Amino acid sequence: MALRWATLDSAKVLDLNHKIGSLTPGKQADIILIRTEDINLFPVHDPVETVVFQANPSNVDTVWVAGRPVKQGGNLLYKDLPRKQGQLLASGRRIIRDAGLPLWGSD
Repeated sequence: MALRWATLDSAKVLDLNHKIGSLTPGKQADIILIRTEDINLFPVHDPVETVVFQANPSNVDTVWVAGRPVKQGGNLLYKDLPRKQGQLLASGRRIIRDAGLPLWGSD
């Protein structure tokens, strides 16, 4: 039931079920492959329950977004990943600073 809520039902509520929500020719294909041999998932008795209740981001092996691979073998496939990480770091620091919160490790 949870898988249906997260896929088909969510797409329908967003009125996007003509584009997303199921693996159907012509729809946007976002697919995640999870390593089921990881200790927190093994052995798998019910695949859906295992993913919903036990899986976490560290179990994600491969991801396709809109039919394009963005993660494979547990590694992100972004070009110039260090630059993107720098942008994320700068963005996070700006958000914390603008919220008036102290940055970790700063005086």
